[in-house]
Amino acid sequence: MQMILKKRILRDFKENLPRYLALGLMVILGMYIVISLVRRYDCQRECKSGEGTVRGRRPVQPVCADEQRRTEETD
Repeated sequence: MQMILKKRILRDFKENLPRYLALGLMVILGMYIVISLVRRYDCQRECKSGEGTVRGRRPVQPVCADEQRRTEETD
């Protein structure tokens, strides 16, 4: 019984190969569109490019420990 089912599945896949390829392509393109829209929304929300200001995810840290001490002393 299992052998007949395996042959039938393979035959069905071979007959409808263009359909399966088109369906896979549509799924991949849909995922690409959703991911690109989410990234675009995050960038616009984070950067606020309309105001001319740029914000990063983390504050900029001094390069070395000496420089950090100097900035703390001047504050």
